[in-house]
Amino acid sequence: MPTARTKANRKYNEKAYDRIPVTVPKGDKEKIKAFAEKEGLSVNAFVNMAINKQMPQKPIIEAWNPARCPSCGEDLSESLGDGYYKHWYGKRVCDCGQKLNWEEEVT
Repeated sequence: MPTARTKANRKYNEKAYDRIPVTVPKGDKEKIKAFAEKEGLSVNAFVNMAINKQMPQKPIIEAWNPARCPSCGEDLSESLGDGYYKHWYGKRVCDCGQKLNWEEEVT
């Protein structure tokens, strides 16, 4: 019989998270699990990270600073030496694998 804490956790998880069943070819489940463990991640964290890197994210752009990757923080600009930075708008994928979206939001 579940404890009150277990029931509360399940209720919270149902409210806060969506579940996505994933089907992989036979044998891949163990490969994914082993790779995730080697990286110090749970399978869930590893799969979430892989999915999120495929979804383009906006670089972090702050005044008087280089643009940075939202995943790893790598600089995505070069200094012009006068306090200004030239952003690498053509760079669509950071070295960490994160896809980038440089486009401005249309309002």
